Amino acid sequence: MAFTEIAPSGRTGRDGNRQRYLQWFQPTRTYRFRRPIPKSLWAIIGKREFTETLSPEPAEARRLIQPHIVETSRILALAKAGQWPEITDEEIEAVAIGWWSQWRDDRERSLRLPGRPEHLQRALKDMHPSEWALANEAELRRSVEQFIRVPRRLHAIFEPELSRARRLLDEPKRAAGLLRNISAMNRLLRDCRLYHHALAGTWGDVQRLREQTVERVGTALDEAQIDPAQIDAVIEGKPIAGTPANPVGYYPPISLGHVAGEDGSDVISKWAKEAEIGDRGIYQARLDMAKFVKLIGHDDATRVTSLDVVHFKESLIERRLSGGTINRYLSSIRSPLGWAVKNVKIATNPASDIKYEAKGKTRPKVKRVGYDDRQARTILLAARDEDKPHRRWIPWVCAFTGCRLDEVAGRDAREIKRIGSVWVLDIPNAKNPQSVRKIPLHSTLVAEGFIDEYVRKLPANSPLFPDLKAGRYGRAGTATKSIGRWLRRVQKETGVLLVEEPRLAPNHSWRHRFKSETRRAGIPEEVHDALTGHTEGKVSREYGEYYLQQVLQPSIEAMLSPFDIPCGDDQELAAAERDALAPT
Repeated sequence: MAFTEIAPSGRTGRDGNRQRYLQWFQPTRTYRFRRPIPKSLWAIIGKREFTETLSPEPAEARRLIQPHIVETSRILALAKAGQWPEITDEEIEAVAIGWWSQWRDDRERSLRLPGRPEHLQRALKDMHPSEWALANEAELRRSVEQFIRVPRRLHAIFEPELSRARRLLDEPKRAAGLLRNISAMNRLLRDCRLYHHALAGTWGDVQRLREQTVERVGTALDEAQIDPAQIDAVIEGKPIAGTPANPVGYYPPISLGHVAGEDGSDVISKWAKEAEIGDRGIYQARLDMAKFVKLIGHDDATRVTSLDVVHFKESLIERRLSGGTINRYLSSIRSPLGWAVKNVKIATNPASDIKYEAKGKTRPKVKRVGYDDRQARTILLAARDEDKPHRRWIPWVCAFTGCRLDEVAGRDAREIKRIGSVWVLDIPNAKNPQSVRKIPLHSTLVAEGFIDEYVRKLPANSPLFPDLKAGRYGRAGTATKSIGRWLRRVQKETGVLLVEEPRLAPNHSWRHRFKSETRRAGIPEEVHDALTGHTEGKVSREYGEYYLQQVLQPSIEAMLSPFDIPCGDDQELAAAERDALAPT
């Protein structure tokens, strides 16, 4: 099926979106609305794109397309939030009634089986809840999910709930969508929990624990092991004489911190301040915590249970995330709650022992490698043809300094400076104290024109690469994406392998190559540690002009440029030339 996309007009906003999704569909000779769906949402929405026939007339097609743009944007937003397909509160209530009717009927049947003790052969309402109630939240979830998945009996409920439940549950796609819809499942579990607790009061586990606790407390009081005033103080939330202000069992509510509070009293703010977590780490922790809070339905750290964390892990598994990503999410919950325990904000850390362990063979760790000589020359030659300054110069600077990409992309023009006779890249701030350093620039990089043709032409207060758009945490993220796309294009054009996850990293492989080159040049370990920011105290980072000129600069110059090292076909050609000139 062929279609032709209308050329963009350069306009933005509503008109730009109209042009973007308006296409000429040749088989029907008419315009149609076509909007691709992000791959991550294919399974949730159930298809890969939205399409709708509009009109053979361009003006009429543009008029008709806007409602489709609005509606599909709404669907995509709901899908990203885990709230698609849409399920109404009336449908949720109908399913909850159906589950409760069937579960109660099944439980009564199981309790009246022949051979059971006589005390169980009574009506459900006459039994103690600990004899028949669901054990806990996990058992409720399993029971409700099984009710949705397997054939069910709905004869015990009446209209209009019966029709609503059947429309939702008898349609396989909608039933599967209900299981994926995080918001709808939370509402359904809430309603089912209310029906259950209306008769049982609470979970069977809690009932049994209460009975055991009452019995133990009574025994302790009888044996005079506990002062009744202490128990009364705990119940009332009052300090116990001779004990800390927070008695065991009572902790005032404290926000988890998925949203930053103005007073910084939430768990994440306090944990990050004490652990010296940077802005980027705090931002990621709040993003991860927000997903957890959305699932459990509240933001009180004192109410979080291990079952909440397990359900969060299960929801991540259902999204088919990698084991590393799942454990990162769990760590974002575990670490702040660990701080809360140590600082007497909560009693225990409910996430302390919960981790994701993938079944089967684990993926072996693959060591990153540096670019070889041929790869290095291919990239640097391609960079010479680039107009964008960051693509033209970042590969060259990384190749001859061994810097991390963010250390180069985030520099200002004034941080390329001359100290004595040496041009240096000055890194006054970095991700750790050891990375603060000054790196002499290789003569090949200077001869390439980096100083005279580029740096000298920048305003003194300009970023080193003003063409890079600054993201939330600087220009490094933008540079990584841009250079990664460019290297894939160069790889396709030249046939030289430049990007191969996880062995070759589009930017970090320069750092591995630089370390290898320092060893090949025989540079002492403490010197190449000083150059790459791995000093760990062996060499002072406050070195002056003498150390730069007499130690670091000669070490940099001892390393050969990739253009000075024969590789691959060059070696074969040189050998062939030697053979041809050799006397017979």
